[in-house]
Amino acid sequence: MITVTAESADRTTPVRPGEEIAVSLSENRTAGYQWTVESLTGELTVVSSEFAPPADDRPGAGGRRAIVLRAGGPGAGELVVRYQRPWDSDTAAARRCRFVFAVRSA
Repeated sequence: MITVTAESADRTTPVRPGEEIAVSLSENRTAGYQWTVESLTGELTVVSSEFAPPADDRPGAGGRRAIVLRAGGPGAGELVVRYQRPWDSDTAAARRCRFVFAVRSA
């Protein structure tokens, strides 16, 4: 499994068919914000999306969201995630990250 973070956004990451990709992002659920999949294209499928709470119990401490993808056959794929409160209707104001993957045979 390979791991990418927000610092990897907008760069192409090479992966092999069948390989799993963990997209690891900081998330502060105490403020109501969470990462959600906005779009997924190409040879990728979502395996899971889980929140890991912070290691300490400080008020307002953030945790991490791990969105796990699996690469299919050769080709290109793209994941766009949105960081927003579920009740906010203004999606234009949401923060977005775009991850690009090139699925290539070994």
